Amino acid sequence: MNFFRRAPLTAVLIGTGILFTAAAFVGRRNGFYNEYEINELERPFFAQVFQGLHDKVYPWGETKSAAQEEAEALLASGDTASTESPEQVTTASSEAATEAASEEPKVDLNLPASSTNAVVQAVDYGNSDSNYVAPAGTVWQRDTDPGSIFATNGTYYPLQQVDDSYFKDAIFIGDSRTEGLYVYSSMRNGITTFDAKDSVTIYGIYDTALDFYGVDGTTGSKTAMEALQEKQYRKVYFSVGVNELGMPTQDYFDHYKEFIQVIRKLQPDAIIYVEGIMHVTGSYARSNSVYNNTNIVGRNEALSTLANGRDIFYIDMNSAVCDADGNLPEDISYDGVHLKASAYETWHQFLLQNAAVRSAEDWQPAAQETSEEGSTQSQEASTADTAAAAASSVSGTEAAQTAQSTETPQQSTQETAQ
Repeated sequence: MNFFRRAPLTAVLIGTGILFTAAAFVGRRNGFYNEYEINELERPFFAQVFQGLHDKVYPWGETKSAAQEEAEALLASGDTASTESPEQVTTASSEAATEAASEEPKVDLNLPASSTNAVVQAVDYGNSDSNYVAPAGTVWQRDTDPGSIFATNGTYYPLQQVDDSYFKDAIFIGDSRTEGLYVYSSMRNGITTFDAKDSVTIYGIYDTALDFYGVDGTTGSKTAMEALQEKQYRKVYFSVGVNELGMPTQDYFDHYKEFIQVIRKLQPDAIIYVEGIMHVTGSYARSNSVYNNTNIVGRNEALSTLANGRDIFYIDMNSAVCDADGNLPEDISYDGVHLKASAYETWHQFLLQNAAVRSAEDWQPAAQETSEEGSTQSQEASTADTAAAAASSVSGTEAAQTAQSTETPQQSTQETAQ
């Protein structure tokens, strides 16, 4: 009793530690914390409780919001897409994977280089926490289920150059980096729609009220689910991930893949862009065991497998901003994680060079002032339709080559910076 009087704060800390440790044991016993790795040498056992709170997973189970339950019901209703977890194999199981592959028809999992971006690599400084990176030797595999929205089927469209009119029927959903694209680039000038907010994660994407900026000038606060349910868009750009680097890669990927499936349900005709996570600076990467480029590259490798080259595309803006080591240059970032205001326009220009056009309904060159130029535009739009039709009737690299051979000057192929 005297101890509590002499050191009340210490007593409270000890009692709290015991309480949270007991809660961690309960959560572990009930199986709700099994996905969290334990490393007693680096962090206390009860840290699982705080990680669970971050994920809205409690010792007695996960608490789901109404929006999350709505999303699950949406996916369960007549869902033909595969909801199985990816798609990773390690070197330890490579023999089994080889045997399985030999028993099944071979499927070409490689997208034409013109229909996707390569994942930008970065120097590994050897300081990554193993709790948050995929196991050594992990290879992320594409989904081959014919009923999956992520499966390739031989129809590919090349990424090409467009103008700002391409974005008028698009929505950009993401975290603080995406919001920076709205605030600091010329895209804020009535070009497109944004729904983004700092600190949003894939775990909170269903419920977090984001800052909404409509192409028509309307502003407000909308969750991603609300924005996607209120209006049909022709393109959906999605970018989250830097705030989730403190979560296991597999778990992050599972939640990300699920949300892409939700987008497809709500926006059946849209082109979906999976945007690679932007890297951090070299000094930031070297000084942090979690928020570094090794962790980011691993996650981007996983995200890139969601692209099908048909209506889901992986684009990696790191090719436009990073140095030869794959680091965000120190002089264009003010904190090691976010771009300086003047650098966001580079991202905008990258987007203009990496867009997919399936038909004239996706994009037509900007209207010309004279009737002669207007006639030329009509001819070019017709040519774009022909290119898209040709691309959809052939497979593999041949599709990309067919589309490229019939393109107009306004529809040049991707300017590769990979």
